[in-house]
Amino acid sequence: MSSLLTDTTTHSAALQPLQPEDCALLVIDIQERLLAPIWQRERLVHNSQLLLRLAAILDLPVLVTTQYARGLGETVPQIRALIPFNASAYDKLQFSCFGS
Repeated sequence: MSSLLTDTTTHSAALQPLQPEDCALLVIDIQERLLAPIWQRERLVHNSQLLLRLAAILDLPVLVTTQYARGLGETVPQIRALIPFNASAYDKLQFSCFGS
């Protein structure tokens, strides 16, 4: 077995359970015009809804992005309905969530 798989000191952070206070949910560019070509888009929306419900239960912060909402539309209604009122929203003009 590879030493990478057995070396717990190197990967100790990855082996720790997640703590809610160290987590957030990112909802990235779930817009109708961007969903159209996605395979199994209904599944993506459904799973995103489940994650948003879980974030509400765990009281996790939610961050939402749109890609040029003026041209590509807002977040789809099925997702938008579950986004908490205090979520941070960002409209991007570059196709990235890493900044410019």
